[in-house]
Amino acid sequence: MSLMKILPAVAFCVAVSHSCVAPSGKTEAEVNDVNTPLHLMQPHYETGYGIPAEAEVKQTMDRVLTYLEGQMPAELDGGKLKQGGFRLTSYEIGVLYSAAQQAAQVTGDSRYASFAADRLMLIAHQAPIEEPHLKEDIHYDDQMRKVLFPTALDDAGAMCASFIRLEQTAPDASLRPVIDRYVDYVMNKQYRLKDGTLARIRPHYNTVWLDDMYMGVPCLAWYGRLTGDARYYDEALRQMRLFRDKMWVDQASLFRHGWVEEMEPHPFGDGHMHLLSCPRHMRGLGRPVGLWRTDAPCMACRPEQSQRPRAGRRDVRRLRDGLRRRFLRSSPRPRDGRTWLRPCPLGRL
Repeated sequence: MSLMKILPAVAFCVAVSHSCVAPSGKTEAEVNDVNTPLHLMQPHYETGYGIPAEAEVKQTMDRVLTYLEGQMPAELDGGKLKQGGFRLTSYEIGVLYSAAQQAAQVTGDSRYASFAADRLMLIAHQAPIEEPHLKEDIHYDDQMRKVLFPTALDDAGAMCASFIRLEQTAPDASLRPVIDRYVDYVMNKQYRLKDGTLARIRPHYNTVWLDDMYMGVPCLAWYGRLTGDARYYDEALRQMRLFRDKMWVDQASLFRHGWVEEMEPHPFGDGHMHLLSCPRHMRGLGRPVGLWRTDAPCMACRPEQSQRPRAGRRDVRRLRDGLRRRFLRSSPRPRDGRTWLRPCPLGRL
C-alpha cells in the first residue's frame, strides 16, 4: 500500500486517540465531537502541558541552577579560570548572570545571587593577576582575554551589565576596574556606522544586529546610573533611537533581527519577516522577542541631569508599547484570562 493511502488512516487514528481522552468529570465513553468542544479534549501527551504552579517553576529553576553550578566551577586551574562545561565569560553567560541576579530578587533565594556573585568576584580578583601573562601571550587564558582585552560587544556588553548590578549591592568588591574597562570598549572602541549605530562587519560589511542593542544599551544605561554621568544614559537612549530607525517594522510591531546597510530592500516584504541568524521555525520567536525588556534599564536608570529625558523616554515607551500590542493581539486567551506568549503567529511570518 502506498504511503499516500496510509497517511489519511494514520491521521484519523491519531485524531481519534486524542479525542478519546476525557476531560475531568467525564468518562471516555461520554467524550466525542458531538458533546465536547475540541479545545476541551485533552490530547494524550506523555508530557502534561498546562499552567505550572509557582513551586513547579522554582523546582525546575533549582534543578537548572544545580546543573550550572557543576558545569561552571568558580575555581582556578593552574592560575587560570577553570574551564567547565560552560565558559565564565561570554555574551550568553553575562545574560545568565543578570538572570540569576533577577531570580534572586524575585524568589528571595540567595543561591541565585551567590551563583552570579561568586563567579563575577573571582573574575574581578583574577583579572589584574592574569593581565601581565596575557600581555605576553594573548592566548594565555581566553576566558580572561575577553575581560581584559575585549574585541567585540559579545565580550563586553552583557558581562558589564551583570558586573554593574553586582556593584550596586557589593560596592566594596573592587569591581570598578573591570566595569570601567568594559564600558570604555563599548563607548569608545566598538565598531559603528557613520551615524554612530553599534555595528559589525559580519556576516556582511556594516551589519546591525539586534543583539547589539541588548548588549550595548543596558550596560551604558546602568553605568550612567552608577556614575551619575548622564552622557552614558544619553548614549543608551541614542542607540535605542538609532536601532529603532533601522530595525523596527511598524507593519509587524516587531524588530528585525538583522539589517545590512547595502541591502535593498531591507528584510521585510511580501508579508514575510526575514530575521538573520534565526532558524526558520523560530522566525518571530527568536532573540528579538527577548529584547523586549531592553528598555527597562533606560526607564529605571535616568540621571536627573540627562539632556534628553522626555524625548528619549517617549521613544522607549513607543517601542515597548508596540511590542506589547503585538503580544496581546496575537496571543490566545485561555478561559482563566491569562495571555499565552506567542508574539508572532508563525503562519503569518
